[in-house]
Amino acid sequence: MANNPTLISAAGGVLWRPSRKHGIKVAVIHRPRYDDWSLPKGKAEPGETDPITAARELVEETGLTVALGRSVTTVSYPVAAGTKSVRYFAARAIDGDFIANREVDELDWMPVHKAHQRLTYHYDRTVLDAFTSLPANLATIVLVRHAHAGQRDAFDGEDTARPLDARGWR
Repeated sequence: MANNPTLISAAGGVLWRPSRKHGIKVAVIHRPRYDDWSLPKGKAEPGETDPITAARELVEETGLTVALGRSVTTVSYPVAAGTKSVRYFAARAIDGDFIANREVDELDWMPVHKAHQRLTYHYDRTVLDAFTSLPANLATIVLVRHAHAGQRDAFDGEDTARPLDARGWR
């Protein structure tokens, strides 16, 4: 029988906010269960997409609502149950206050260079390096030609101007 390790899907974020003195500060969290400092992340629920998982986990672990930006990178590492694959997003803190909970007992905002030193795991430092390779506030834009438009032969004009029908608007 071939060895087929379990792949555990997860997502998280580099949580950041503007700082007059440092440009931005990033959040690192302390998890008492592991006694480590890391970036917020967590396992996907069945049927969740990576962005939904990231946003949910950031709220659950930090109490802060976020605006997800660009995809930063994906890292994989071995865990007891198999291999965990974590996709990270840039996540600007929008609202809320940190509330200590059973998963996370501390959250510290710090300049990137200090966060780099505080993080326990090399893969978190790799994520932070990927995050800082581009401006923090970049966003992802998805262009869709049309979701569903009226019949092509029923429209007199350029196809790029063909309007969405009711299904397309939904």
